[in-house]
Amino acid sequence: MLLLMGMCGLRISEAAALDWQDVHLGAGVLTVVNGKGGKKARVAVPPQVVEGLKALGPSTGLVLGWKDPVTLRRRLKALCDRTGIRYDGREVHSLRHTAGPLMYA
Repeated sequence: MLLLMGMCGLRISEAAALDWQDVHLGAGVLTVVNGKGGKKARVAVPPQVVEGLKALGPSTGLVLGWKDPVTLRRRLKALCDRTGIRYDGREVHSLRHTAGPLMYA
């Protein structure tokens, strides 16, 4: 979840809806089928994310296993709680803003 949102720039709803059939690890791309405004987009997948996805699957169905963005948000909050990181509720979308600077770097 962190890699998809932080390095690929996916919105939480896009990460939640990501299906394995839309992930092409060999090509290093994934397809967001229903992005903001119902748009479809191809997204470059950095090598670190490819490795993380390989560790998860590939499989069938949802990549993260939860379609509900609220569940993903709760999981992130639980991770923050476990690691002692303060969770203010903005962290999920802030991950998306990390992707641009990483790409330019």
